Amino acid sequence: MFGSQEVYLRDYLEALRQHHFKIVLAFLLTAGMALVVSFYLPRTYESSTLLEIRSSQRSTPVSTSLFQSVFSSGLNQGEMENLARRFTTESLLVTVVDSLEMEGNPGAKHLPPIGRLRASVQAKIIPDTSYISLNVRLPEKYGGERNAALVANRLVQTLQGWRALEDKQKAASRRLIVDRRLTELQMDLEKKQKDLLIFMKKHGSPATWYPVLSNLLERRKDTIASLRRIRISLATASEEEKLIQERLEQQPQFVKSAETLTQDPTWIRIQNGLWNMEASIADAAARYGEQSPEWRGLQRRREVLKRQAEEYVQRTVSSTTNSVSPLYIDLFQRKWTVENRMMRADKELEATLQEIASLNQELNDLLDALPGQQYDFDLTNRKIEALYSVLLELQKQSIEAEMLLAETDPPEQMVPYQAKGDIVVIDRAYPRKIAVSPDQRFIVVLAILVGLGLGFTWALLSELLMRSGFQDKKRSENKMPKNS
Repeated sequence: MFGSQEVYLRDYLEALRQHHFKIVLAFLLTAGMALVVSFYLPRTYESSTLLEIRSSQRSTPVSTSLFQSVFSSGLNQGEMENLARRFTTESLLVTVVDSLEMEGNPGAKHLPPIGRLRASVQAKIIPDTSYISLNVRLPEKYGGERNAALVANRLVQTLQGWRALEDKQKAASRRLIVDRRLTELQMDLEKKQKDLLIFMKKHGSPATWYPVLSNLLERRKDTIASLRRIRISLATASEEEKLIQERLEQQPQFVKSAETLTQDPTWIRIQNGLWNMEASIADAAARYGEQSPEWRGLQRRREVLKRQAEEYVQRTVSSTTNSVSPLYIDLFQRKWTVENRMMRADKELEATLQEIASLNQELNDLLDALPGQQYDFDLTNRKIEALYSVLLELQKQSIEAEMLLAETDPPEQMVPYQAKGDIVVIDRAYPRKIAVSPDQRFIVVLAILVGLGLGFTWALLSELLMRSGFQDKKRSENKMPKNS
């Protein structure tokens, strides 16, 4: 820098000390000019409002990711960004400016054009929260801090009104559709219920089908078991009847029960005739004499009777009494009992077979009809359940629409942090007297740095030029004698 000589730090410091006037002069000129310019630059003022967005009444799109839900406190990040962009739309800004002009607001005539005003409005989403900060910057010639606060608050009020109107129209149309669908669903549900009731009266329900089926199967099981017992009993009775019949054929029907021994009636008659004849002979002897013809006739007759009595050998007679054998009677009674039992068993067998046939027919009819009836019942029941689910959901939607309508009509006397159109004003915009631009402190500090830099540069260049000139002069002086 200082020629071909070796330069040290003290040389720089010495050069700055020698030219300190130039440094101070450059510093004062630069700082003064910057300070004067900063006082004459137009002032720009900023006003901001803090808003909370509540999207509980709005449906969240399916595409909302977990990170969006977490970073936006459960709100839809896309909805937050759309809402922030709406503050800078020309339609909203034109509406705000027109409303201020129609109201005759004094600050409306100082507002900048829409394009300039749009560049002055900025909406920022505060990360990890559901807040939006709306900032409006306006130069002093466009109304400054008062118009900035006025525009910020009017932007929020207008957008709140728009969103409230959108919510109200949406809720009204939704409620109209929901009420119409509710009426249709209730009528459809009543019809389905009547159809199901008629079906249940005609065909029953699973609550009766399966118990009836179980009862029929149980009855059939019991009847088949009874049929088996009857057949076994009938076979046993048949074998028993054969055995009894064989014993009856071998057993005599009558047996001797008593025997009586008595005198032969003929012999008794002969003896009675002899006794009577003796009496007649004695009477004839007394009456007619012993040699009378009557007496001799009676004697001859007595001789004949004696000979008959002597000739009659069997003087006694035996009589035998026969009766039915008790064993035969017992066997016969047992056979009769077995035959009666077989007759009853035959009748029971016939009745059991008929009952089994009837049960089989009932089972076949029930099993043939059960799948179709079950399908129809389940289908109707599922339709009713689906209608109930839709009805409950529509009732919820109707209640939500009614609540939304109530919320879109806020009370006349507003309370702090009153939500309107899902937007809650946490902090209103107020005029701030402190300008955000120009920043005089920054300008002064920058001017100081620039002035010092210029002063140091001026001093070093001056020292360099001085030393360069001195060395050229000395070099020329050294060259002159040699040339002469």
